[in-house]
Amino acid sequence: MLSTPKLVTIQDIADELSVSKMTVSAVLSGKATDLRISASTQERVRTAAHRLGYRPNEVARALRRKSTKILGFATGHNGLTTSDPWMAQILGGLQDGCREVGNDLLLHCHANETSVENAYNAVLDGRVDGIIYYGPPGHQMTERIREQRLPVVAIVDEVPGLPCIAADDTSGGYLLADHLHERGHHHLLYAPQLMDSSSVLNREAAVIERAAALQMEVSNWGKVTAGSEQTFLNRWLQTPPERRPTAIVAWDDETAIRIWRTARAMGIRVPQELAITGFDGLPTQLEGICDLSTIVVPWGDVACKGIHTLHSILTSGTPPDQTQIRLPVALRIGDTT
Repeated sequence: MLSTPKLVTIQDIADELSVSKMTVSAVLSGKATDLRISASTQERVRTAAHRLGYRPNEVARALRRKSTKILGFATGHNGLTTSDPWMAQILGGLQDGCREVGNDLLLHCHANETSVENAYNAVLDGRVDGIIYYGPPGHQMTERIREQRLPVVAIVDEVPGLPCIAADDTSGGYLLADHLHERGHHHLLYAPQLMDSSSVLNREAAVIERAAALQMEVSNWGKVTAGSEQTFLNRWLQTPPERRPTAIVAWDDETAIRIWRTARAMGIRVPQELAITGFDGLPTQLEGICDLSTIVVPWGDVACKGIHTLHSILTSGTPPDQTQIRLPVALRIGDTT
């Protein structure tokens, strides 16, 4: 049966060298000069610590400084996966931010069967100094996060009462409407996401607002779920040409790509008969086949800025305000418009 190796302590090093525990602690914590410990003794302590395999007890250190130097990422959505290009950018930005501020990152993902209360307690068990949160409004996890005293910064979607770092979704919607108007379109078909999160609502509202200002009509036939693309496009084909929208504005790239693939299979010419736009500007499987017109969002920067904002709150010792920061987006014109 394997035995667990005994952890080497400061006392073990002190006993090995016949010096005081305080001397060893001072050397290993960088305070030897303050106590006038000789250079030779310092060298003996460091050599013995290395030879014995001493490792600092980070739990004890965290208790002394009242900080774990760990920032957490929690979400009210189910699951975190790097196979999702959007989530990959978010996680990459979180890692970049933590590296820049000198903190570690703890990702928390709860399974579907885990109760909200258990998930909440797991996040707030003392392991993290603050939290980056991404979750839908009204979700139980979101409401519980708002109630606690640990510093929290929301990213992507607004959470009332919390500082938030997000993309300028409104400007993105304006850019799409302006671009399609310049291309000669007068009737748009918006393909929405059925959620009441700020990013979803702001994108749709902006397209509708700018289209109205440009005297463009906007129709909405509901969410295009995976597998319903052909039904959606059949309705488009069955609409009389004089009433048929000439451009589909999808709420995100993934929806736009699914519609594009189906339109291509059905013989609908894009963009000659039907223009299609996305939103997010993520890497797609269409590279080399199709260049999607979309809004490019710096999601990695959004996450990184969230980490810096949280770190600033922690180091300043001031309570978080309700700062809302929107990072700029850009229009990328591809061959689908």
